[in-house]
Amino acid sequence: MLRNKVTVSVLLCSFIESYDFIVYAQLSLILGQVFFNVHSSYVNLLMGLGTFAIPFIVRPFGAMLFGYIGDRKGRKSSLVLSMILFLLSIFCMAFLPTPESIGIISPIILVIIRMIQGLAMSGEIGGLVLIIENVKYDKVAIASAMHGIAIVCGGILAYVVISLCKNFLTEYEMLSYGWRIPFFIAFLMSLLLPYLRKSMEESHQYSEHIKVNQPSSFFSLLEAFIKYRKDCLLVYSITSLTSAMFYLVFVYIDIPQHVNIMNYIILMTIFIASYYCFAYFIGVKDSKISQLLAILVVIIFAYPTFYLMSYKFFFACIMSMILNAILFGIVFPIVVSIFPVAVRHTCFLVIYNIAHISGGIAPVVCLWMSNIVKLQAVPALYIIFWAIMAFICLLLYKGRNYMELRHLNG
Repeated sequence: MLRNKVTVSVLLCSFIESYDFIVYAQLSLILGQVFFNVHSSYVNLLMGLGTFAIPFIVRPFGAMLFGYIGDRKGRKSSLVLSMILFLLSIFCMAFLPTPESIGIISPIILVIIRMIQGLAMSGEIGGLVLIIENVKYDKVAIASAMHGIAIVCGGILAYVVISLCKNFLTEYEMLSYGWRIPFFIAFLMSLLLPYLRKSMEESHQYSEHIKVNQPSSFFSLLEAFIKYRKDCLLVYSITSLTSAMFYLVFVYIDIPQHVNIMNYIILMTIFIASYYCFAYFIGVKDSKISQLLAILVVIIFAYPTFYLMSYKFFFACIMSMILNAILFGIVFPIVVSIFPVAVRHTCFLVIYNIAHISGGIAPVVCLWMSNIVKLQAVPALYIIFWAIMAFICLLLYKGRNYMELRHLNG
């Protein structure tokens, strides 16, 4: 029962985190108008996406803190602290005064809120470590798939809520108070988290490890980045690719804005089904060849997919879901289980969050570059670059597969 609470707590927070971020992405233009009020839709969007990217920039600093706590004091302690910051940021976002009330202080507070949210997010991804360390080694891929599906479901709810707000409220009402409604819903959902976090157990693997070993010191955690530098490079490249693909499809291309709600649900169903299939395949047969082939598929189909999406072809949207599912299917089992228990929380959180900068800034970088070079292929080229990096790193990687590592660490 307590392990179920661990899973529910982590998945709920991932669900809310995804919901909150997709909401912010969907409202980027509106929030740019509310808090920056520049008489240019391009600049407003750029400012909105800029504040969207802020959490990704501060996440590595939070990862160092929460990673250290997770390996020294336990995974649960890290997640409780990140939950407090997460609740604080959501509450402040829902009730943030506008510049009309407090002037220039308002956008400054917005930036601070986004920074706090970034710190919280950097710790919350550690919940995936807790889930995976509580399952058998042959269930790692399926357990990580549950986490990914929670993220997708959060995005679906965000789209539904934003659509309802825009359908029932005028543009003036959205600028006045409507933008707060989705954030207030996120705050209400997050009120369940304290109960779930309070009653959850520590990671099984970490508990067993700490019985016979001293917690890792600060310096041994730093040394781990040197000792496992090849593992870190692999995690960095694959995570950069996966996050860039996700945010370019859902934020830059902004699929939810170009399809009706029925087609959006169809796309998400395709993504979830594809994701589960790829995760199951990896769980049954983990092989470097299958992972390399998966990345090669992304390299081949990235350009035609993004090119056709720019012309709003629905088939291209389906392809983007499958490409995302392929990457999600291979990324989490590798990036979490590749590190030993003693330093897993720190190494995973720090490298994963540093890599997510590549995804978080992808929309604003591609918007800026596209405006300069007047080329629609910029997002595809961005993806292809990271896919080639990930392919090379995985090809040259001589470590064991994640199942072997899981068995040794568990």
